[in-house]
Amino acid sequence: MGAPGRFDDILETPRALVARALAETLERADDRRVATLLNVSAARVEEAREVTAAAARGSGPLLPSWRRYEGVVWGHLRPAEVTPGHRRRLLIPNALYGLNAGSDPVAEYRLKFTVSLEGLGPLARFWREHLGRALDEMGRVEIIDLLPDEHHRAIDWTALRRPRYQRVRFVSADESSVVGHDAKAAKGALARHLLDAGAPGLGTFEWRGWRSVRRGDDYVVLAPSSPARHEGFS
Repeated sequence: MGAPGRFDDILETPRALVARALAETLERADDRRVATLLNVSAARVEEAREVTAAAARGSGPLLPSWRRYEGVVWGHLRPAEVTPGHRRRLLIPNALYGLNAGSDPVAEYRLKFTVSLEGLGPLARFWREHLGRALDEMGRVEIIDLLPDEHHRAIDWTALRRPRYQRVRFVSADESSVVGHDAKAAKGALARHLLDAGAPGLGTFEWRGWRSVRRGDDYVVLAPSSPARHEGFS
């Protein structure tokens, strides 16, 4: 793909396979297929096709991952305020590159793990073994998994022989259900807290009524008992 980054060597071959399959699909597909493939409206098909095809060819303009990705989680993480070393600790699974550090350059694209490409099948299944091996190659580090289910399922966590691994769930105040959309801001705040405090910060997190609680060897982040709306939630 031409973008130097933390996982370039180990993911070079699978990245090339995905890029080639994506470029060929975009070249042949009609607008309806592209809209489904890239999850865009009919009005944005041509724009999405163009930028994603450029990314697949390796010719798209590059930005560091921490600047490329947007949304509620990133807004509350505030990556511009942390050191380059901390940004390098952020790991972002994605369907085009497989895995990037927050400091790695990436092009603009639209592609989800749920997409199937000819010759590769569903991208979550294609990437699963490769991403598990890439994380294992990092050596003995502690990985704290705040991922949504779609991204979590794209990694073979059983392949991690050396890193210590901690999955964190965001749940309702009574722990009866998993919370999703409203947890995005809390997830970004927790990620920032972990960058500042390190892994021990997982046991001390409190933010706008959200708090982390240890359950045996695991942690859950409990939602406020009376959820309130805050700026940044959407």
